[in-house]
Amino acid sequence: MSTRVSRHMISCVVLLLACTGCERRDSNGVGSAPWSEVPTRVDATDGLSILLAYDMEGVSGLDNWRMFDANFPEYERGRELLTGDVNAVVAGLFAGGATRVDLVDFHGSGSNNPDVLLEEIDGRARHVERDSVFWEFDLVEAGAYDAVVVVGVHCKPGSGGFAPHTCGYGMELLVNGQTITEAEWQALLWGEVGVPLILVSGDDRLAGDLSTLPWIGYVAVKTATSASSVILRPLDDAHAELEAAASRAVKNLDNSRAIAVRAPVEVGVRANPPTSLEALNGVPGVDYRDGTVFFEAPSLVAAGRGLNAVLGVASASLAPIAYEMLDSLMGFEPSLRVFYTKVSERWLDFQSGTWAPEPGDSSVTQRIYYGAQ
Repeated sequence: MSTRVSRHMISCVVLLLACTGCERRDSNGVGSAPWSEVPTRVDATDGLSILLAYDMEGVSGLDNWRMFDANFPEYERGRELLTGDVNAVVAGLFAGGATRVDLVDFHGSGSNNPDVLLEEIDGRARHVERDSVFWEFDLVEAGAYDAVVVVGVHCKPGSGGFAPHTCGYGMELLVNGQTITEAEWQALLWGEVGVPLILVSGDDRLAGDLSTLPWIGYVAVKTATSASSVILRPLDDAHAELEAAASRAVKNLDNSRAIAVRAPVEVGVRANPPTSLEALNGVPGVDYRDGTVFFEAPSLVAAGRGLNAVLGVASASLAPIAYEMLDSLMGFEPSLRVFYTKVSERWLDFQSGTWAPEPGDSSVTQRIYYGAQ
């Protein structure tokens, strides 16, 4: 076999590895109701514990995509704005009766640190951290929290909102046949253990997306005019409304509702440009239809790792953009020679015993915040 394989073959190998474990679903369709209400399990005898998951696209004052991407200097201003929104909500949660508020990074800016400015966060709140990589579905545990709040989130593709996506560039997520937002994803994950989502903030279009959950408190901190532009509200006004809404949400906790999907759960992942899942078309065991990969799981929490695998496939499909950039800098053929030279050297040197991956330093413990990877 030639060592000079095509770009398509390399991509396919990566995609196949990433998608290992996806199950094929039967083609019997889904019902009309993707989820149903379930009893909430709020026990305030030991206080009220709230998990605040934060994103960045839907933060007040943020009107440029570079402000939520750690690769750009504008990101530092985005962190300041995020911290302001989070602090406003934390203050409101405590004012409403919360006795514990934990924060978790739900964004993924590319930074090795949490996206909030930890040194400026309200001292009553605690940031979730662990010694190894973890995901939002790893946090779901009965009795861990009484309610969940999502701050600074965005709408789903096709909604006309700012930076619309679900879980990745151009991605859509379907649960039992219905396209959902990341806010609904959180509601469904936590609904499996009876924990309600009680407050969400973002742009005005996300409010429309969440018409499926009309009982949730919502604060529109800006008005979307396109996928890359918004009309901002004054920060003081947005923060005042965030704080008041958070306080109301806790006080109305007894009237909250939780939702969960029926089992087994059908999950669909659809890729919109610039991402693609086309390389999975025709792969045995993968149910690929109309640009969407479908699989089944016994619960939404269990589906989390399969979802991550498919998202990894979509991320790998962005490779052609990297090739375009290399071509513009060096010319395509020279760029490809540099790439294959490095791949071949790694392969042959490892087999010859002259190179090995650098081992991790076990003496250094790096705290991991979800979304920081």
